[in-house]
Amino acid sequence: MADQDREYTEIERLRALAHPLRAELYYRLVGERRSTASRLAEQVLASPSLVSYHLRELAKHGFAAAAGVSDGDNREQWWEVREIGVRFPAPQGVEDPAERVVLDQMEWVTYLNQLRRIEEYRRSREEWGCEWAQAAFSADFILKLTPEGLADLYSELDEVVTRHVEANPSGEDRLDDERIVTVMLYGFPLR
Repeated sequence: MADQDREYTEIERLRALAHPLRAELYYRLVGERRSTASRLAEQVLASPSLVSYHLRELAKHGFAAAAGVSDGDNREQWWEVREIGVRFPAPQGVEDPAERVVLDQMEWVTYLNQLRRIEEYRRSREEWGCEWAQAAFSADFILKLTPEGLADLYSELDEVVTRHVEANPSGEDRLDDERIVTVMLYGFPLR
């Protein structure tokens, strides 16, 4: 697995990931760590050939790779995620207008994918049972911080989440009740 703490500044790589279907495939692949185009196609309601094309594009830019895992009769290629976690600079901090457009699109696609995951959970939460319902959380806090204080807060929260990611880098289920979990953190100023 590549560096978990990478900020992407290569605009061509981000442009590849800023495509809505590619971003959704990337996030699903991050959750599963390994999948086939057919399995992903069912999840995103697209054809396996279209999904295969976008997986190849993700691979060309280093976000995914052919896994070399066979389904038993070698009919279907497995894919695995290569880099987990995508960070990128804020569009406002970039001088080149074309780069700002890519970063703005990447930010928007990220938000849409996060909202999709929230809605998927909301629709299915009754199926998860009481233990998961009690463990799941949604929280927001209103703080008074300087820009430096906000950056420090993010750094501390990131250390905690990264520690949990690194505890299971393969993403393989280790316990019967272990499942893929998403954690979303935002920090931004309000008027």
